[in-house]
Amino acid sequence: KGFAEASAKPAKSQPKPVMPDMKKKGFSGLKVFAGLIDEEYQESLENLDARITEYTKMRADADVSALETALLQPLLAATYEVQPHEDAADDKLAQEQADTINGMLEGLAVPWSVFCYNSYRALFNGFSLAEKVWQDRAGLLSWERLNPCKPDSVYRWHFDETGAGMLEAIQQAGYVPRGWTSTYRITEPIPLSKFVHFAYRSEYGNPEGRGMSRDIYRHWYFKDKCYTAAGIRIERLACPTPLAKPEADTNGNYPQLE
Repeated sequence: KGFAEASAKPAKSQPKPVMPDMKKKGFSGLKVFAGLIDEEYQESLENLDARITEYTKMRADADVSALETALLQPLLAATYEVQPHEDAADDKLAQEQADTINGMLEGLAVPWSVFCYNSYRALFNGFSLAEKVWQDRAGLLSWERLNPCKPDSVYRWHFDETGAGMLEAIQQAGYVPRGWTSTYRITEPIPLSKFVHFAYRSEYGNPEGRGMSRDIYRHWYFKDKCYTAAGIRIERLACPTPLAKPEADTNGNYPQLE
């Protein structure tokens, strides 16, 4: 009887799940003005063009160059190969697809090793950029080249209009080599899907990242200034200021100075 009475009691209704707010309300806080990232406090590095110029100067330093070589050479010496998945349903088809992709990489107009080297520069510059140039090879759509772009060729970063902070397009400005000369050009915004974009240590959606050169900059700067000061000091010691002592006459005057 007790079991029957307990079974007859209506079950408590379960609370309805609370649905999360589906609308975006927050933001990353990344400071972007007219397509330029404004997150750098160091005045000499506050714009991308000046920053890449300073980083290029740093590469002439023996210590910075040695660090770059030590990091990049093992990566460049590696062998890159696409292999079929071991659990592929059709082993023959998977192998054919892998061979096709490997053939694409080997047949690039710009060698794969060049693309890798410029991509790894993101470790130092903060980001790297390469344009995907497509071609139709007997009905097969493939890359003709992955064309590296200089970091300071970025003129404006274009983000989406929703406030989500998603990068949508890149505008470039720089010199385009044609024949024996080059012409200055500013492009229209190019969709991000046209590029291979790598950002190292990117924070809050910053497409410029933060390369190791930024961390080294302060130490290199003072070292470089010390080299300059030492050079001036050595020059002055090697070529001291000439001194002359005139002879006085019998009256103690110096007619040579009159």
